[in-house]
Amino acid sequence: MESRGGTGRVAYVAVLTLYYQLGCVHSLRVRLVLAEKQLPFSRRIVRTDDRPSELIDMSGGEVPVLVDGSFAVTDSMVIVEFFGMEFSLADVWLVSAVEKAGASGWQPDAHLPRLRVWLARMQERACVRSERLA
Repeated sequence: MESRGGTGRVAYVAVLTLYYQLGCVHSLRVRLVLAEKQLPFSRRIVRTDDRPSELIDMSGGEVPVLVDGSFAVTDSMVIVEFFGMEFSLADVWLVSAVEKAGASGWQPDAHLPRLRVWLARMQERACVRSERLA
């Protein structure tokens, strides 16, 4: 048994499996958080013309889907929220209320340039935090 996150909770360390499609911005959102937070996971790349039967059972064939043990989470925003709660990732969400309000009506498909700006801000914040800790 190992602790997951900084809450002091003790739980099993589950193997995360992400079903995703290359080129899907919703899948990209989840993959970026997994990479940023260095959470280990196994990859199941899904092709449009060949969806696994277990994916169809879990989500009707839609991606992304995150499987944590026997628990499946669908919808990229819900998956990111799951990371924040399950792994105590306090800084998964936007930091300021202004940024959060601006992003609430945001459609990533139509606003990829805004996604790049947001990612750059998150990287800058991570560098500042690392410098403070050093």
